[in-house]
Amino acid sequence: MSFYTSLTGLNAATTELSVTSNNIANSATAGFKRSSASFGDIFATSPLQRASAVVGQGVALKEISQEFSQGFVQFSSNSLDLAITGDGFFPLQSSDGSRVYTRNGSFMLNEQNQMVNSAGQALLSLPVDSTNKADFSQPPSALSIPRQTVSEFRATTEVELGLNLPSNVEPITANFNPNKPETYHRTTSLTVYGASGSQHLATIYYVKTQNATADTPENKWQTHVYLDGQRVDSELIQATDSGGDQFFVNKYGELKTASELEFLQKNSTNSSEYLVTQGTVYRKYSFDKLDEAIQSTPATVSISSANETTRQQLSLAGGESGFDLSAASRSELRDMLSLSVDGSSYVSLGLEHLAGTVNMGAVSGQTIATELTRIANERFGDGRKFDMSDYFNADGTSSNTTMQLTRNYGLDDESTIELDVGQLLLDQQAFGNVVFDTTDPQVSYEELVFALNAGLDAAGVTDIEIAYNLARKGLTITQTGEETLHVTSSTAESAFGIPVIDLELDGTTGKVAGTKLDEVPSVPPADRDLAIKLLGNVVPKGDLILPARDQRYGIQITYFDGKFNISSGTTGDASSIAVRNILTASDGVTKSANELGLQLFGLEYDSALSDAENTIKVDPETSAIANRPAVRGTASTPAIVIGNQMGVDPNAPFSVTADNRNLTVIVDNISAQIELDLGDYQIGDFTDMVEEKINLMADNVGRQVSGVKVDFDLGVIRFTGATATDDSFLQVAGSADFGLEDVDSAFGQTSTYIELDPDTQGASTPLYVFQDRNGTWIETTDKQDFDENDIPQWRPIFLDKGELTFNTSGTLVSPVNRVTLASSEITGNQINLDYAASTQFNSPFAVLSQSQNGAPEGDLVGVNIGEDGLVVASYSNGSQKSLGKIILANFATPKGLRQVGNSGFVASSESGEARQGEPGSAGFGTIRAGATERSNVDLTAELVNLITAQRNFQANAKAIETSSTLTSTIINMRS
Repeated sequence: MSFYTSLTGLNAATTELSVTSNNIANSATAGFKRSSASFGDIFATSPLQRASAVVGQGVALKEISQEFSQGFVQFSSNSLDLAITGDGFFPLQSSDGSRVYTRNGSFMLNEQNQMVNSAGQALLSLPVDSTNKADFSQPPSALSIPRQTVSEFRATTEVELGLNLPSNVEPITANFNPNKPETYHRTTSLTVYGASGSQHLATIYYVKTQNATADTPENKWQTHVYLDGQRVDSELIQATDSGGDQFFVNKYGELKTASELEFLQKNSTNSSEYLVTQGTVYRKYSFDKLDEAIQSTPATVSISSANETTRQQLSLAGGESGFDLSAASRSELRDMLSLSVDGSSYVSLGLEHLAGTVNMGAVSGQTIATELTRIANERFGDGRKFDMSDYFNADGTSSNTTMQLTRNYGLDDESTIELDVGQLLLDQQAFGNVVFDTTDPQVSYEELVFALNAGLDAAGVTDIEIAYNLARKGLTITQTGEETLHVTSSTAESAFGIPVIDLELDGTTGKVAGTKLDEVPSVPPADRDLAIKLLGNVVPKGDLILPARDQRYGIQITYFDGKFNISSGTTGDASSIAVRNILTASDGVTKSANELGLQLFGLEYDSALSDAENTIKVDPETSAIANRPAVRGTASTPAIVIGNQMGVDPNAPFSVTADNRNLTVIVDNISAQIELDLGDYQIGDFTDMVEEKINLMADNVGRQVSGVKVDFDLGVIRFTGATATDDSFLQVAGSADFGLEDVDSAFGQTSTYIELDPDTQGASTPLYVFQDRNGTWIETTDKQDFDENDIPQWRPIFLDKGELTFNTSGTLVSPVNRVTLASSEITGNQINLDYAASTQFNSPFAVLSQSQNGAPEGDLVGVNIGEDGLVVASYSNGSQKSLGKIILANFATPKGLRQVGNSGFVASSESGEARQGEPGSAGFGTIRAGATERSNVDLTAELVNLITAQRNFQANAKAIETSSTLTSTIINMRS
């Protein structure tokens, strides 16, 4: 039996030697765990034997188990190498789907981009959520690390270019050709990426086209973009302000932003004028084609004589000295033409006031135009006629009220002239020299003085002449001598406001009886010349010459190049002018032309035509139902003087006193010192009185002030002139009580507008624009439903395609927003170019910055595996991607794992099922990338174990040898 007992010892020693040798052999195997053998003695006895007397039968191997202590962590150059620090195993999946667990973290990528070990077993991982936590609701799968991104390219949509374009280069006028370097100044190139990830070479050429000047203080560069050698145009860009607010333009070239128009639509009384029509077709206009503003013009009619000789006489040409009007009567000179201004009723104009005056034998066209201008503004103004009702009976006959002119009263040569004013007017009416209605006798100042002078002539008085002085507002009576003069009326009258005295002249001497004129002051001299007397404060108080609705101001009649030019006093498309020469006979039916109107102005009358057809006119270019194109511009602005805050309370009655009544006013070079009427006023009555006084102003050549408005607004008095040109002027100076001290004078302003020049294709084909459903502006030659005579109030205005504009300081002023390239056909998407960082300085061309937001597919450039097992891949296109999280497995009894080689284990019933978890969580160690775990074999201990096993083997062998010797001795004893 001892032989067999020793044999079991030899086997045990051999096993221990094998285990130790295996440990030593795998001391350099990554993730290897040393094994140890466990032995037990063999003891057997029967129930009838005494155990204390039984010898054991040897030794038996109980198990070979692994020690899962931590191995030494060794760093490597492979970022996919992994080492576990702490508990846990890497779960692997074999090709047959079975699970293997290991501490050997030497991994690589296979052809399927999966992390595998040398046996091809794939490392398992779980997907992560947005917080990079492992999603344990998903089954573990092989960790894949793509070597290249898939569908992760970025198409280029934005390109930012910061350039310095040299300001000192001269513009190039030659047609651009990319193959001719002399047709452009500079170029830049960059790579962009299309919608499919394709790469394209973008080349941009820069051509300077304009240097800044005093008239156009802007420098312009034209860009030409090519993609892969194909020209790419930019899409239409609507012009904007510096803040990106889009510009719109009206027919007068006035620019407003979308925000301004929106505000005006909401807050203006005429909101429809600021409407931007959406979804319509527009004519295309370019921002750079906005020319310099030109002055608005009034509606103007040009007329001229059909007779060449007459034209030469009026033009003082061909040796002519003028046109002879010396033989023309007042009736022939009256109603030479009729005029309608800005839709007014027709008003007749003539030169009857010049009949019989000197120099009428040689009158120039310019003289006629000047006189007609004065007459036109007088008859279209706000003046009044003289009401002569006191000189007529109800039946239209004279009331025999006489104006009495007594000269040298009280002296030996005293004389009195009696003028029956009513009869004088009736006589001149009969002669056709004055025109009025006897039932309502209203006459002009010119007709009145003509009748008075005719009465003097009839009385044989040749040394007195009566005139009306518009500037002094009175009658001037000019004598050849310096006689004193008393003017009285036989009965009460209101036209002249003269004293009423029945003189009762002495029938023998013709002198005034008694002393009736002693209390009546003589008429004072007008100036220092005692021969000229002024009967002052003679102001017409009758009806308006023209109703207020028909009053017009600033009418101009000029003569140039053989033509009379008649212009409205207002500028713009709303102005109009019409002229005709139609006389209606007393029967109210028969019509004819004034002969002088025909001869001088060429105004014919054809009885076969209607009055409208016998009219020469310029209609307004406006419509109540359509927005017509601009022709003459806009209305001009009159001079407006705004006073200061009043020194008196305007909300309560106040007084005009001797201390504050004086007012100095200048209106269009007509000046006057005005004395306000004394008394107490409400503010409305006060402004009406001031307005009336101002509109009575005139100068010594007969020019009158009309249409000045005076009103009270926001606590101050405001004066508004009637004319509206650059020459219009208004100045008011008065008392601080009325806020009129140190008030600034004001000028009018002739309005300006810009004649829009629409874009064309080629020389003449009109271009139109509309927006598609994406808001992109589309250029077309199809006008669709565009109506040339009913254009939108406001329309978009565009930058030239590809143009860069810099101001004189080198700052980019347009485009403010990005430029969109129509690159879809090449790249599959549109590309926006942003030049905001570009400048134009006197320095060489330089690319200051250049970037684009596109990217190609990325190649794997690195993998980062965190301690928590998170795998993040980095790619050459700059993208990073969390690919998943490596999980670890652990077991209740790791020693129960079944070893399968290659440092791998499989679960068994003794180890229990694998429990999975994130590295670093409870019960699981952490992962260190770029390192592997060496074996936990201690060579020193193993060598000691090897010696021990050797001794055991030798001892058991000696025991067998001894047993063999004993056996031989026993056998020899029998023999």
